[in-house]
Amino acid sequence: PQRSFRAFTMGTDTISPYDSLFQVHADSLAWDWKLLAAVAYKESRFDTAAVSKAGAGGLMQMMPTTAALMGVASRGGGGATIKGG
Repeated sequence: PQRSFRAFTMGTDTISPYDSLFQVHADSLAWDWKLLAAVAYKESRFDTAAVSKAGAGGLMQMMPTTAALMGVASRGGGGATIKGG
């Protein structure tokens, strides 16, 4: 099924509804926040409810075992999966 692309406005610095979370977590990782946003878009198209055939889920498409190892209780939310993913 086709997923809708909910954000990305040309001519602005807004990429997704999660930009502020990407910015916070990118600083702690020493990454550019737009790189984190690009990974999230590629993995889930910014869909926090996305689940892959292999069982990865959430914004950053974390596998259950990886989520548990990284201390991510819920793969559906944005902040924890960005930090863990």
